[in-house]
Amino acid sequence: KKPAVEFSENIDNLDGRDQRVQDRASTEEVLGELLSKMDTLESRAVQRWGGLRFARAQAVYAEGDEAYLARDYAGATEKYREAIEIVEPLLDEVDNVFESTYSEARAALEAADPVEAVRLFDLAAANSPGHRGAQQGLVRARNLETVLSLMDQGLGHVKDLELQAARQSFELAIVLDPVWEPAQIALERVWGTFRQMEFDMRMTEGLTALAEGDFLAARAAFRMA
Repeated sequence: KKPAVEFSENIDNLDGRDQRVQDRASTEEVLGELLSKMDTLESRAVQRWGGLRFARAQAVYAEGDEAYLARDYAGATEKYREAIEIVEPLLDEVDNVFESTYSEARAALEAADPVEAVRLFDLAAANSPGHRGAQQGLVRARNLETVLSLMDQGLGHVKDLELQAARQSFELAIVLDPVWEPAQIALERVWGTFRQMEFDMRMTEGLTALAEGDFLAARAAFRMA
């Protein structure tokens, strides 16, 4: 009879181990779901916009890990599910966070605010690394301070009638940011001034030639004007 009792005890132990294996597997399934959601959020730079909610999710997740290591699978599952409930609303907000950040970044760029433009474009690019506009905007924002400095130099040269130097400043600004409209406008004005100066010079040459009776030279000068 003694062997029969031992056999019964072994069956009970096996049943207990089987239940623990099942509980552990169920917990790990919930953990896998949580980790997938956390990875998605972290790839969208949630640490920079998720604030206290994401910090709370991380804390609850850590509590679940402690329970898991203590083989309290029911407690671990409860904590992991609680963390999932915290992160799911953050997942729903990801695209809206990007759109609002991207819009504010473009506004900062247009307002010629290099510090804010860099901060916002950097966040937008981190949130959506594959977004071409965010990446290009970040490059423009990082160049903005230099572009503004070149614009100031160019306008100073225009004021001093140093048009060649002004042209070079505006052209350098356009090299750094080909779509910076103020530089394009300023450069076109410089070229317009060059054209007007050339016209005035040719007209003066023509009138001088007329006054001197050199009609061929006058005609050539007027044609070049």
